[in-house]
Amino acid sequence: MKINKPYKIQGKYLDKINKSSDEREKNLSNAQNDKNISIEISKSTKKLVNKINRVKDQQFDERVERIRQLVVEGKYPISSEKIAERILQTIEEQKGSERSEN
Repeated sequence: MKINKPYKIQGKYLDKINKSSDEREKNLSNAQNDKNISIEISKSTKKLVNKINRVKDQQFDERVERIRQLVVEGKYPISSEKIAERILQTIEEQKGSERSEN
């Protein structure tokens, strides 16, 4: 009975994995050091991104319009407590950022 055989196979497999991992890191390092890398985005991709952004803007505009209409109709729930809490929170955050700048 040979016990060492499975370990030799496993060892060779692990060596192969380690080598490929080292090669990936080396390639990544080389790519990061190469400052001449340029990426070009196709016209169709740019158009798609613009279309997605327009849809998002339209959805935002629709949401704002729904809220505006509810406010005009007096149906939008306004909590003065929440507004006051948010104002105080913002003031505290601004004070904290002023202290860290000095």
